[in-house]
Amino acid sequence: MTYDVRDYRLPIMGYDRSRGRDNLKGRDKRRKQSIHSNGETHTMESTCLVKKEDVLARLGGDEALLHEIVQMYFEDYPGLLAQVERAIDESNVTTLTQAVHDLKGLLSNFSSRQATAATQSLEQAAKLNQLNDAPARLEVLRQEITRLSIVLNEWLVPS
Repeated sequence: MTYDVRDYRLPIMGYDRSRGRDNLKGRDKRRKQSIHSNGETHTMESTCLVKKEDVLARLGGDEALLHEIVQMYFEDYPGLLAQVERAIDESNVTTLTQAVHDLKGLLSNFSSRQATAATQSLEQAAKLNQLNDAPARLEVLRQEITRLSIVLNEWLVPS
């Protein structure tokens, strides 16, 4: 089953052999492409965010449990992200803090440092009642969720 990531974008994954490995951290570089509903194609370069093997190791190698957790992620993150967006629009610090904290817990299942850092940044701003740059922080969070969703969507495809 393939999940839409955002705006009817369907991910196409491919290893970019011309780039090889990232020289700084030795992580694989992947070319992320999204095909939008209007037919446009966009590419997003990023380092591999999470490693399936690492998450599986934490789950005792249970592929079925991993599959279930990934499905739960795709079911839960849109509602949590909508709560975050609504709380920012309404400047509701209490709701924002709780919604971001819940989203951080969901994202932490996959050990994505980038996505978790984005939620921590927004959560800290909410706790300090500093919502001036919350929309910018939210945009970073959306980008990280999109990047993570592309990788997790690939995990649902049988190898």
